[in-house]
Amino acid sequence: MLCPDADLGGVRIASAILNELPASASETVTISDAGAWPHKPQHRWPTDGATVAGLTRALESPATELARACLNRGYRVEQEEHIYEAVRHWLSGATVTPGSSM
Repeated sequence: MLCPDADLGGVRIASAILNELPASASETVTISDAGAWPHKPQHRWPTDGATVAGLTRALESPATELARACLNRGYRVEQEEHIYEAVRHWLSGATVTPGSSM
């Protein structure tokens, strides 16, 4: 599992890692979207800015789903704030979905 920030930098990092892995390994990797968990919304990116342009280009990258989620949300979410809860949830095998109460 990769747990990058949910922003353009995180998409780039996830893509770079997946590009370096053998195909058999990259197919088993899940990219976590920190923004799928409850968080405080941030200021939105300008729609004509470099971040939106970079995320749009990244829709053709190995981190397509994370890029799409970031574009749909419109702002960054740092993984450090949520990683503990997300990993605890996934490791427990709980059936609670992101965004619902735990």
